[in-house]
Amino acid sequence: MSIEPSASDSYDGWPLGLKRLAKIIGHKATLDLVEVAGGLDKPKIPAEVTPEHPWVKAVGIDKLQLLSEALGGQRIYIPRGSFINLKKLPILDLLEKGWKPKDIALEIGVTVRYVYQLQSEYILTKEDSQNRLF
Repeated sequence: MSIEPSASDSYDGWPLGLKRLAKIIGHKATLDLVEVAGGLDKPKIPAEVTPEHPWVKAVGIDKLQLLSEALGGQRIYIPRGSFINLKKLPILDLLEKGWKPKDIALEIGVTVRYVYQLQSEYILTKEDSQNRLF
């Protein structure tokens, strides 16, 4: 089960450059790219994709081809580290859409335990905010 976010999905809290990448290749592939290329000195998006390109292992050849078609030959800044928590937003979105924790963990690339942890925090936060109204 793999559903990529549409252009209307929220990227609140994401830096502009990452939003741009996510709209081209999706949440998960963008986060995977951050893992391998984040913090590098403005890496160049390949104009032509080959199976040997180091990013293919991280995002897959199809996603890298999409990126190449959109931004091939350009140098981009990919931030590192401080945006790791960006996985939390799509997890919460998928929980609200009724996805199972196991499917979310596979899609986003986290442990099922982490999804359950966020789910319990979200439920407690939601209940607390509702209780304050009364």
